[in-house]
Amino acid sequence: LLSAVDIQQGKTCAHMAALGGHAEALHVLYENCGKELFMILDKEEISCAHLAALSGHPEALQMVYNAVGKELLMTVTNDGF
Repeated sequence: LLSAVDIQQGKTCAHMAALGGHAEALHVLYENCGKELFMILDKEEISCAHLAALSGHPEALQMVYNAVGKELLMTVTNDGF
């Protein structure tokens, strides 16, 4: 259930935690689901790292970075971000 994906938007619980700046929740998700959950892009090709950054949550972004490294941070969205 933790790794479920919203069918309409393609967002995971990691996307939602990043959007809300919930770094501790992201840590729990990483411990239970691994980095694969963090690597999932939504239907707009936005990662949980993008959402944390765009929402102004540096602690959540740091947690994502610690979990997956710069690989995910180097992805580019459809609109160039």
